[in-house]
Amino acid sequence: MPVYRQTYSHYEGSYLPRSLAWTLIARRGILHAWRKKWFRFVLIACLFPFLVMVMRFYLAANLDVLNYFGFDPGSVRDILDIDITFYYRFLIMQSFACFIMVILTGSDLIASDRRTKALTLYLSKPITRLDYLFGKASIALFFLYLVQMIPCLTLVFLYAFFNEDWGYITGNIQLIFRIILLSHIYIVPLTALILAISSMTRSRVTATVMFCVVFFVPETFVNILRALMDESWMNPDYFTLFSLGRILEQLSPIIFKQEAPFDVHWIWYALVLSVIVGLCGLILNKQIRAVDVVK
Repeated sequence: MPVYRQTYSHYEGSYLPRSLAWTLIARRGILHAWRKKWFRFVLIACLFPFLVMVMRFYLAANLDVLNYFGFDPGSVRDILDIDITFYYRFLIMQSFACFIMVILTGSDLIASDRRTKALTLYLSKPITRLDYLFGKASIALFFLYLVQMIPCLTLVFLYAFFNEDWGYITGNIQLIFRIILLSHIYIVPLTALILAISSMTRSRVTATVMFCVVFFVPETFVNILRALMDESWMNPDYFTLFSLGRILEQLSPIIFKQEAPFDVHWIWYALVLSVIVGLCGLILNKQIRAVDVVK
């Protein structure tokens, strides 16, 4: 049969390399969460402490402004003092926002794909399991960075900006490193845990409940055992190694050279935390492999 018209045209767009295939999943998930009005409201609420701290930075650099409101600048100078402990307390305060955000963004990441049979569709495309997992994890990581690490690093920049002291940034490289490290101590385990739990169920509610149980129930048993254990037989603080919340509570002050709450060396907590993240990775690999498609 002769062809009289050749209307076919080649694709003239750009192709993403295989290494960036996960960005399509991440972009779609981030935009999907952002389109929800209630989610934007929660996100703004999580960032409200940051806005308060920005005002505090401004007042600390412009104490004369307090005269207009009838306050004595000398009486509030100590309250507005900014030091390394300030950034530590801000990160700890934002850890609750991380907990809320990881539930809202992570509990349905893989569970929804299992519920709608979309996981098989994803893996039938030219992407690997690692691309899929990294794309899904990036959705939760994006918002966790947005409520904890990025605001704290922004506060470091704003302190230098309001005081016109740009040497403050170069002179506090260790502080910036501590902020990044402590943020990841919270963000990475929480993201790995919520993804592992989400991969084992098809319901957002079930994933949320399981996440809360895994996080809070061991902490309750640890508190009971510590209260009942005789200190002459064994240090009861060793029981805190079985609680993710207590592990984060112990490692946080160590990073910022604050007083640790438990009498156990921090290396044990770091090892247990690494084991938890590793177990979450094994669960994810097993759950995704179970529905993998032979290409």
